[in-house]
Amino acid sequence: MYMDECRKALAEGERIEISKVGSIIPEVKVHEGNFNLPMCNKDGGNPLYTKLKITRNHLLSETMNRNLLKNIENGICGLEQLPFSRQQMDI
Repeated sequence: MYMDECRKALAEGERIEISKVGSIIPEVKVHEGNFNLPMCNKDGGNPLYTKLKITRNHLLSETMNRNLLKNIENGICGLEQLPFSRQQMDI
């Protein structure tokens, strides 16, 4: 039920605050050319598109960083459900 309400709110452009986690913020963007991507050059201008911006609160950020450092001390790279390989670190 709660996820249906969140999905409907995001579809209508509302910001969602999740206590002790962070926020999900819908955004409407237009493609602008930059160094790597050319302009779309569509008739009538570039089309709009939607994007989700996800932020986390300070408490969650600190907890995740603390768990990561604890795992590194124990010889595990990454978080429990998100392992990180040495090859990924070299990229």
